[in-house]
Amino acid sequence: MGLGPEVKGMVEDMKEKEIKDIMDLLEKAKELNVEIKDIKESLIKKIKEGLKENERHDFNFKGSAITCSIEGPHPPHVVGYYDTVRYGPLQFFCLGKEGEVEFEGIKRKLKIVVEEYEHGDGWIPGRARGFYYYTG
Repeated sequence: MGLGPEVKGMVEDMKEKEIKDIMDLLEKAKELNVEIKDIKESLIKKIKEGLKENERHDFNFKGSAITCSIEGPHPPHVVGYYDTVRYGPLQFFCLGKEGEVEFEGIKRKLKIVVEEYEHGDGWIPGRARGFYYYTG
């Protein structure tokens, strides 16, 4: 089973440090005799739990809205971080893309509700607050 376009996009958006952290965790798991299949099963279970119908997932971002490289439907997420003198650490965030998603035979429609949005400018960071959910 190959990586779908959504997963490939997320991997492309990851910073080298995040990938290195994941690889380090996998190495530690091997040292402790934790089976990779157990980790995979745990991640699959977590993803399926996240796809529960009509369960609300809140988001609240502060920084700069950008478009990520994930082409298919996906929920809002943080793409990276940057520091400012005035506001401290801020986020590069993507507001996601609505549409139909499928994971291991589970089909859901992703809905995104942005309740507040301020674009921001050179003086004030942007903000986005809302929630997303999946319907059957």
